[in-house]
Amino acid sequence: MSKLLVYIPAYKNHLELAISQAAALKAQWNSDLELKIKHELEIYLSINGLDCELIVPEGVFDYVYHSRINIGWDANMNKGFLEALKIRPDYYWLLSCDDSVTDTALKKIFEATEISSEAKLIVTKFGANFEVETINKIFDISSEYSLGLISSIIYNFKYCESAFPSGFYYGWTGWGQISVLLKILNIYEDVEVVAADPKFFYERISYASQNNLLDNITKYQHSYYGNLLLRLANTKNKTDSKKVAILWVFRNLKFHNLYSKAIWPPSNEPDSPESINWRKNYVETLIKGNSIFSWLIYIIFSRIPIKFLINKYKSKSNYS
Repeated sequence: MSKLLVYIPAYKNHLELAISQAAALKAQWNSDLELKIKHELEIYLSINGLDCELIVPEGVFDYVYHSRINIGWDANMNKGFLEALKIRPDYYWLLSCDDSVTDTALKKIFEATEISSEAKLIVTKFGANFEVETINKIFDISSEYSLGLISSIIYNFKYCESAFPSGFYYGWTGWGQISVLLKILNIYEDVEVVAADPKFFYERISYASQNNLLDNITKYQHSYYGNLLLRLANTKNKTDSKKVAILWVFRNLKFHNLYSKAIWPPSNEPDSPESINWRKNYVETLIKGNSIFSWLIYIIFSRIPIKFLINKYKSKSNYS
């Protein structure tokens, strides 16, 4: 018998989504007698920034944490690792409100846990059908993997618990889960995983605001700059740091202008604990310190839209 802990962090305007996720999982659980006999399920809601009485349907959540003050998205998400250390499940799933669970999510998760008892993680990979694989990196891995998404990882607690505190040490980057994965790689080097297509577990929820690219970029700006900060925090020497900074600048040329113009905090988080975009300023300082040339390229592409540069080049070509 194995216990699965599902932790759902939710900001105040995502309460209905969190309830919907949990209700769908409990419906699956209650309709499958075999699952209930063989396994255990606990669902934890952590609602953040909701300054009013919390009303949730009875029996949907096994644990509820309610903060009327906005403690920050990263803190709320990373809190799940702390709760897992307290509850000590066999498997831990950090489930995002932005992902809608499938009708057979629980059944597929428990099937995946039975494929290999040595697998440290169950990971989502497009096109995968519960194959046992080995990964040895998180950054710059094949785009078929969706390791950066919150719902994309289910942790085998026995093997991963010692890595869970890492989310708190690097919570300010916006990549708490990634820092936990980096720690797991540091412990095991080659990590055996069970890879499955995301469609077996969840589907991404579409929002009308995603049609507005700048709004969406604003929402994830902290992760964009946090990506480089976390990479640099895990380099071993100055040479590696310089290489990482240069590669980040050149691999993201088409994004620098968009993210540099985004306003932080987002309009949907007016009470965000952060009032200044310190990550962006810090990243620019680090790039300059590692490579003046890369810093100049970054400054150019963050000030001038890449479409403008392309159009200007095309126009010159037409006259040549």
